[in-house]
Amino acid sequence: MEFFVLSTTLKIYVVVMAFAVGACFGSFLNCAAYRIVRGISLWGRSECPHCHHVLSAVDLIPIVGYLVRGRKCAYCKEPISFRYPLSEIVLGLIYVALVVRFGLRLQTLCYIILMSCFFTASITDLDDFLIPDTTIVAAILGWILFVFTSADVKGTLVSGLLGGFGVAGFLLVFALIFDRILGKESLGGGDLKMIFVSGLYLGIWVNFLNLILTCVFGLVFAFISSKRDDEMHFPLGPAIACATFVSLIIGLNVVSWYLGLLL
Repeated sequence: MEFFVLSTTLKIYVVVMAFAVGACFGSFLNCAAYRIVRGISLWGRSECPHCHHVLSAVDLIPIVGYLVRGRKCAYCKEPISFRYPLSEIVLGLIYVALVVRFGLRLQTLCYIILMSCFFTASITDLDDFLIPDTTIVAAILGWILFVFTSADVKGTLVSGLLGGFGVAGFLLVFALIFDRILGKESLGGGDLKMIFVSGLYLGIWVNFLNLILTCVFGLVFAFISSKRDDEMHFPLGPAIACATFVSLIIGLNVVSWYLGLLL
């Protein structure tokens, strides 16, 4: 069902619920990113990273818990990083944007799975320069659901495989050439996997746009990183995630407009 055919009351309800669910998953995935990299079980109780006191139900309420506790741990009084409420707000807004753009359908859920996986990968890449295979596998499983819930299963399957292998293969060849020229690795394997997965969902032409946008976001992040660190170390995962989100929202329209200029 398209979002814009809903009544005003239902639109407000859907937006609020999408944001609330996104904020909850933003909180969970932020914690999951930390635990996945360190091999910690996802099923343990959440605790303060400073004093390791188990958090209460109030502490775990997205955004509200941060504000109620005065931006400090209720037990050791250490400041709580702003990244926690920021993660919750960002993923909440992403969920809202996807629901508004694609409506209430199963394929929207698949896009949500993709962006949740890329959100987690971005956090681990920012913290540890690592993109866990679990995020890639989960996104691929979401794509399988995406294929079988589409109106044209065969067409969606072929389009996805072309988008994944075509663009990732092109990027791999490009990276190998640069590796030889520079004498060092120019692109991480996790970054290549993310481009491959994005192509499964986007198709080949929109994924090429996604690759261009990744370069743009990467340059922006590199510039910001250069202001903070003379060595200019920065992860590419967040750039791929940002580019993929933009490509999902407007990519097809941009590609259609561009190809229309050529015809």
